[in-house]
Amino acid sequence: MYAKSPVPPEINDLPYLEFGRGYWITVTQNITLALTSRTPRPSQPRNMQLPPSTFYGPLVAGTGFTPTVGMTVTASITGNPCGQGRTLNIGGQVFYVIDVFAKDIGVYAGCGESWRPITFKVGTRTMVRQGSWNNSRVQYLPLGLTPDIFLPFIRKVP
Repeated sequence: MYAKSPVPPEINDLPYLEFGRGYWITVTQNITLALTSRTPRPSQPRNMQLPPSTFYGPLVAGTGFTPTVGMTVTASITGNPCGQGRTLNIGGQVFYVIDVFAKDIGVYAGCGESWRPITFKVGTRTMVRQGSWNNSRVQYLPLGLTPDIFLPFIRKVP
């Protein structure tokens, strides 16, 4: 598990709410949410799609891989393309943000269901770490070409 990181404001891509649209709001503490609108109610309900699983994090440079702002990031589940994003500059570091779409009967038929593994590519390079589809929260996941190395803990016994 990676250290929890505060979500930078650049990750939020929802500037406002529209009346008549469905939104899935998840909170981490008790709140009071009051919404008002001056827009008339639409005459026909729109089809609701489950919200995506959103990932973000820094891109880690490695041998033959130097991340730059504007690179394409793609996510796939069992080979099906399920989302695309771009890299951006956050505080002088190259980050990515991507929405991995939920399973749908159309274009995203083979996509997100709870805990399905997600493969990420930056440009044509497949990243080592994978994510798990979960749309209950924004997920912080650093990406790079080098696997995590876990060393054994050695302790001298007196």
